[in-house]
Amino acid sequence: MAQVVPDQTLPVGERSQVSGDSNIQIDGGATRGSNLFHSFREFSVPTGGSASFNNAPQIENILTRVTGDSVSNIDGLLRSNGTANLFLLNPNGIIFGANARLDVGGAFVSSTADAIAFPNGDLFSATNPTAPTPLLNVNPNALLFNQLNPQPIISQGATLQVPDGQTLTLLGGAVNVEGGQLLAPGGRVELAGVASPGEVGLRQQGQEWRLSVPDGLARADVAIGNDAIVDVRSSGGGSIAITARNFTGTGAETGVGAGLGTVDAQAGDIDINATEAINLDGAVIANQVAPGGTGNAGNINITTGTLSLTNGGTVNAATFGQGDAGNVTITASDAVSFGGVASNGFGSGASSFVAPGGIGQGGNISITTGTLSLTNGAQVSTGTSGQGNAGNVTITASDAISFDGMGSKVLPSDDSGVDYRFPSGAFSGVFGGVGQGGNVSITTGTLSLTNGGTVNAATYGRGNAGNITIMARDAVSFDGVGSNGFPSGVLSLVGVGGVGQGGNISITTGTLSVTNGGVVSASTSGRGNAGNVTITASDAVSFDGVDSDGFGSGAVSTVVSGGIGQGGTIAVNTDRFSITNGAQLSASSEGQGAAGDLEVTARQLRLDNQGSIQARTTSGQGGNIILQVPNFLLLRRGSFISTTAGTDQAGGDGGNITFNGDFIVAVPSENSDITANAFTGSGGSVDITAQAIFGLEFRPGLTSQSDITASSQFGTQGTVTFNTPDVDPTQGLTELPADVVDASDQIVIGCSPTATAQASRGEFYATGRGGIAPSPTDPIASSDILEDLQPPASWSASADPTAEIVEAQGWQVNDRGEVMLVAATLPSHCGR
Repeated sequence: MAQVVPDQTLPVGERSQVSGDSNIQIDGGATRGSNLFHSFREFSVPTGGSASFNNAPQIENILTRVTGDSVSNIDGLLRSNGTANLFLLNPNGIIFGANARLDVGGAFVSSTADAIAFPNGDLFSATNPTAPTPLLNVNPNALLFNQLNPQPIISQGATLQVPDGQTLTLLGGAVNVEGGQLLAPGGRVELAGVASPGEVGLRQQGQEWRLSVPDGLARADVAIGNDAIVDVRSSGGGSIAITARNFTGTGAETGVGAGLGTVDAQAGDIDINATEAINLDGAVIANQVAPGGTGNAGNINITTGTLSLTNGGTVNAATFGQGDAGNVTITASDAVSFGGVASNGFGSGASSFVAPGGIGQGGNISITTGTLSLTNGAQVSTGTSGQGNAGNVTITASDAISFDGMGSKVLPSDDSGVDYRFPSGAFSGVFGGVGQGGNVSITTGTLSLTNGGTVNAATYGRGNAGNITIMARDAVSFDGVGSNGFPSGVLSLVGVGGVGQGGNISITTGTLSVTNGGVVSASTSGRGNAGNVTITASDAVSFDGVDSDGFGSGAVSTVVSGGIGQGGTIAVNTDRFSITNGAQLSASSEGQGAAGDLEVTARQLRLDNQGSIQARTTSGQGGNIILQVPNFLLLRRGSFISTTAGTDQAGGDGGNITFNGDFIVAVPSENSDITANAFTGSGGSVDITAQAIFGLEFRPGLTSQSDITASSQFGTQGTVTFNTPDVDPTQGLTELPADVVDASDQIVIGCSPTATAQASRGEFYATGRGGIAPSPTDPIASSDILEDLQPPASWSASADPTAEIVEAQGWQVNDRGEVMLVAATLPSHCGR
């Protein structure tokens, strides 16, 4: 059995003195000021045994090194007197067994470094051991690694705890915590792995000891597994720091504990820094104010290359008591992915919220990465269900963001469970609480929401919903619905029971595609106005298709039945805009309030196969539709533009439709309509400014043809106004006749076409319209300028003998003031 065996490296009289078998007493050592130095060839504590350092009261630091070649196996109790800090240094490795415990009055620092350094440059080295100089009477300031592959520190189910406010540090090569607990209530737990020679800074800050690992020093892995817990919760303070190459974890918690703290209490932060990857599989990283606790939670800061949260892995900052929740900041140079649910049904993700009964402000969540992927119900969310504002969600991904799919958990309901499904996405909301919802801001290259993936800002309590801002350099796409029918897309809403204003939605991108039931929606089901939607796409916007229930893809603003408030405005600004196959741009009110307005600015606007732009209300004022389309508007196959009031056979005036552009084109027989109608209120107005309209006609009511109408079934009829610029006959368009005329039938041969005559006669070309009589038998008249070329009803002519054609030599004005071309000498043998 390995024991505690002193070496001979300290001066005689200052060497460590060991007594006892399994319960070992350690006396002696070299004292330098308030530091006590011990040196051992071997240092292990057997199962159930103990090793007690008997230090004088004035000692502040006990510094212990192992100079032999054996690993330290600690499976019993380590004890020191008073409040002294205990440092254990063994370059061969350190293993804490399941029975390992600490009974120290100060901090515990365990390391596989080669030496402890001091500010004056002197060392207390385990690999090149010498006696400590008199100058080693101050606090150490660094730990030195000389090995190419530093040895690990392993905790196998141990419960290691330091007193309140103190520090527990494990610094190795690799650091593995396999089960058990690392506890420092209100203090600090720090884990760090080093993979190459170098120096790690060490400084004392109050009672805490903190490491400083240089950026250029290669790192080793750190793992917290087998349900191990790192916990520093207390009445305040409490911080956790992890520095590694790769980090995998099952749990770490700090914050203000239940029933603890004061109004001035502040929990510490959780800082995790891994140069390559962090994987939290079912792990919970939490910084919280517990129920009954008072004080502010700390922040959670994660810096890595890639971050993966799976099977319910979560990062959470929250307040269940009285105090503010902390912020969550994630920086991953390559990628972040959250996916999957835990066995208890909770999804993976990052959150900060004010819980029911909590009083305080929610924290913000910030994610900066290359790509972000949320799948199978994973979420990034802030919210308030208590008293206080929700925090903001800010996501920046230089390449791409994708939210896909649903998660599910079974909720007990009598004898059968209820399968509750929840979407992947980013959320901020007021959920039955009192406070303002947070804003959601997304900046990326491409954003893809599929199979129910969503971005949502809502209020179901008393307070306004937050705004949603999306900026995607290249493209945004929302496609399909989730397994519960929940649409993919962006939603801002005032929910049932909510009192407040809906948030605004702003999307700026190159192209926006909304397909197969995807949606951009601003709605109110409670008491408050729906938010506005602004879409700006430099290239194109496309709404296409319907979901399995027939609900059209697109952008909608809705006052839901039972809601009280005004619908929001939807504005779309792009180069090309298409709405096809049942898709929609819609503003409606089925509750108490006017429908919102729809504004489209696009060079080209195309509606095909029942695509629609509609502003309608069951009983309130219909919304207005304003279309600025410099090139053309095309309506095909049952598509329509409509603003309608009183669909419930109630009051409300129809909204107005304003079009400004070059052309409106439809096929007459395809029943594509432009309507501004009402039931008992006044019909709206249709005001069209265009160069021309093809295929639609104004009619007093709808027909099976393509119509333009402005009517009211029992109220004042609306108006239709066409504003067509004055047409210059040399530039404008004229309706062409249905039957093409054969011009050869309109030519009269008045002179015989002899070879001589044909060879000598000149030619006369006339282009344009007007100036020539419709037939050779009719005179030229000034009224013929715009006369169409039609066959004469009847005429006859006879030819005199062939005579020479004489060229006109001059002109005369007759007694009616008409100009006539005349020959100098009129021949008498050629006439008409």
